Amino acid sequence: MCGAVNHSLCNDLCSSWPKLTREQFAEVMAPDCRYINIPWPDQVCTGPDESFDFLRYFQTTYEIEIAILREVVGGDVVMSERLETFRRASDGVVVLELPVTGVFGMRDGMVAEMRDYFDSAAVTPIMPV
Repeated sequence: MCGAVNHSLCNDLCSSWPKLTREQFAEVMAPDCRYINIPWPDQVCTGPDESFDFLRYFQTTYEIEIAILREVVGGDVVMSERLETFRRASDGVVVLELPVTGVFGMRDGMVAEMRDYFDSAAVTPIMPV
């Protein structure tokens, strides 16, 4: 795949993951994809269903705005620096503004590996118990 296609796919995924359905997730994530939140390297999600299931809690608990700040593409690798703002769905109060850098490994027009880097101490208060 060309860098422009990979860039477009990752840009769409980064900006819209809070609203994607399970089916839409499966359209962009390879069946054997690996999603890793680097602060917790032992919690690897394999496949689009596991990845979706992990993110579903955030989709249903928070309204999430994504601001993509910078992106870099080199062949089958896309890097995305973004700011994710989490608002409680119940009252709209901002509970977290999280800087995230994602590194995406692409294969055949799909995400084969997704690694997100962020400050785990900032996220811990909004994680499910």
